[in-house]
Amino acid sequence: MNHPYQIQTDGDGYLVTFLDIPEAVSYGHTEIEATEIAADALFQALSFYFEQARRMGKKCQEVTRIINLKHTTKIDTLTAAFKVFNKQLELSIKPIS
Repeated sequence: MNHPYQIQTDGDGYLVTFLDIPEAVSYGHTEIEATEIAADALFQALSFYFEQARRMGKKCQEVTRIINLKHTTKIDTLTAAFKVFNKQLELSIKPIS
């Protein structure tokens, strides 16, 4: 699996989460099992995102760029993407402590 993920112990098994894709969560009794299930959970979550891309009027390739953390995406594109999910992008500036 090439997408960044976090794995942590959880009770008798392992929990896998993706910081940038909160819908993709998996659990397994071993690290290997948890990461294998995580790959499927990631696929399902991304499939859902691509389905939502149709509501944005974007091609799958464009959506791939939006969710790629290494690709720079304009704020107006991100705003439109979040609007599809009934979310609002907020930006704030805070003083350095």
